Amino acid sequence: MADSGNQARVRDLAQKIRKACWQLQIRINQPVALDHLVWAGRGRVSVERLQAMAHDLVASLVPKKVSARIEVSAADISIEGTELLLAIAMFNLLRNAVDALDETGGEINIRLVRHDPAHESEGKILLQHGTLAGERRYLRLTIEDSGPGFTTETAEIAFLPFYTSDETGRKLGLGLHFVETLIDGLGGVITLRQVPATCFDIFLPIAEIRNAEPSDPASDLIPVLRHVAVVSADSAWAGRFTTLATAMGARVSVFNEPAVVDPQSDTERSFSALVLVGEGALSPALIEEMQQMRVPCIAIADTTSPAARTRIGDIRPMNLIDPSDASPAETLHRLLAHGAIQ
Repeated sequence: MADSGNQARVRDLAQKIRKACWQLQIRINQPVALDHLVWAGRGRVSVERLQAMAHDLVASLVPKKVSARIEVSAADISIEGTELLLAIAMFNLLRNAVDALDETGGEINIRLVRHDPAHESEGKILLQHGTLAGERRYLRLTIEDSGPGFTTETAEIAFLPFYTSDETGRKLGLGLHFVETLIDGLGGVITLRQVPATCFDIFLPIAEIRNAEPSDPASDLIPVLRHVAVVSADSAWAGRFTTLATAMGARVSVFNEPAVVDPQSDTERSFSALVLVGEGALSPALIEEMQQMRVPCIAIADTTSPAARTRIGDIRPMNLIDPSDASPAETLHRLLAHGAIQ
């Protein structure tokens, strides 16, 4: 029993060391990578398209027990940015809102309104990143949830990398940091208010020309989204992931077992990422071949299982997801985090 306890402590220490290493990698690589995304992603997006994106993300992310409303009182305008960057921001804020609600459900409200400088927002502003330029016009995107909210202390660190209220240590703590970085790069402003519900406001500059420019494909900005292979015997889970990933501009192919995945397929069908769901999907040979081709692999598996540990190979800690956190949203978040720091 003593040896078993020592082995568990050694594994825990090794996990913490590996996690510290990839956190350091993120700190080094992420600023340059996100800057590339912002500048490669300049363009214009209509408010109608932004509304459609919000509907798609709500349908994919928000449980049925949660009441979600989308209100739009701004029309015939375009904002500066691209669909992918704005989808990443909405995805992370919606995901944060869903996580803030308890098992009984709650409410999430999304509003798209033309910002009126003469009208002050309700509630107390706990934190603001950026300053509104007096000569610019803005669209305000508000995402509000009925969760317990932030304290003054937690609000001050909410946008810092690796901050998370999750006590299990399994969350990355990068979502709000990504939002703040991308919105700042697009010339926008983000505020956190307590009204008393948690309320995030994103102020996006309105483009001077109405017609929206074609956005760069998501795969051009984040190549990891180009063609994602999912190996899962759970067709319902795979369907939810496909719907959500497609809303973010990804292409997804689903396989029931790893044996039918061909990493050496033609260029058009070659994969940019591999998602393995469950111990039955873990194939050491497939993982090794994909990693030799520099294809990122994400595995949902119980790493306390000796059988699973021997089959996950050298998959990095940030790409291992505990089954208790194995939602399609968390999996996509890992893919986006991987793509943003490469």
